[in-house]
Amino acid sequence: MNLINVEDVYHYTDVNGFISIIQNKEFWLSHIRFMNDREEYLEGYGRCKSIIEKLKLGREVHEINFLNKVMDKLNSEKSSGFFTRSSKDVFSLSLSTKRDSLDLWRGYGRNSGIAIGFDRQTSTDLVLIRKEDYESVKERHKSDSRKKTLPNSKLFVANNVIYEDDVKDKILLSILEISLERLNFLRDKKDETAEISAMTYATDVLFEIIPYMKNKGFENEAECRIVENSISDTQKPIEIFYRERNGIILPYIKYVLVDRNYKTLKNLPIKEIVVGPGLNQKDVIESVKYFLDKQGLEGLTEKVVGSKIPYIAN
Repeated sequence: MNLINVEDVYHYTDVNGFISIIQNKEFWLSHIRFMNDREEYLEGYGRCKSIIEKLKLGREVHEINFLNKVMDKLNSEKSSGFFTRSSKDVFSLSLSTKRDSLDLWRGYGRNSGIAIGFDRQTSTDLVLIRKEDYESVKERHKSDSRKKTLPNSKLFVANNVIYEDDVKDKILLSILEISLERLNFLRDKKDETAEISAMTYATDVLFEIIPYMKNKGFENEAECRIVENSISDTQKPIEIFYRERNGIILPYIKYVLVDRNYKTLKNLPIKEIVVGPGLNQKDVIESVKYFLDKQGLEGLTEKVVGSKIPYIAN
């Protein structure tokens, strides 16, 4: 399986999310614990725990102790690796390779959601940067035209969500086996950093991959994600915002999309805007076109189309 997505992607959102993306070039990464899968993160965690228990059978004492420590670290709120990551604060920008998905439209009930289609060829050359960091650095260096390297930035490239159970198990087992091989190789060389090195690899990679594992029942969503769960002790805490969604408080963080020189984009790499089914789909389409026209984005109005799925929620 290729983890990196190589197709055009669609971001399903509500009208307010659409307005923010168009006006501010801003994306909201939502906390995965409060999204549509109640077992988010627990899916990969549970499978990893089961694999560790099986791996311990017939192992040397030092290997069993190491695997127990890996499990202890997974039970904690952050990894101990070189790139410290959180298991508690995991945020995701959800995308899909499906342009007109009934499974995804259902989440908007009687209202028409909007799916923004991004062209992969042009979007992968763009950068997402945390809004608070971008605003801070931009203000500090607004008179400096030199290229800047900003913290907390990442390419606008999504990774595919892993649905198949056998693929999840194969990936997790491989990570743990490589960790044990590193542990034993360095121990044989009398390297005092053997356990630290093996643990760094194990926690870095496990905390990185687990957020991309999702229950097989959601595979029709064909989801891919851009995930943020990194922690830095040298930088200020991440700024978390809150909004209501389906009666619960949904935490989210803000990212701004910029070019490789960290400059504001004039135009987003949008190939299509699909308005979902709903009681007022035609009105939504007309309002979207009017909004785009008033934003000086007349070229996007012709890219607005309606979903062909005849679905209206009860």
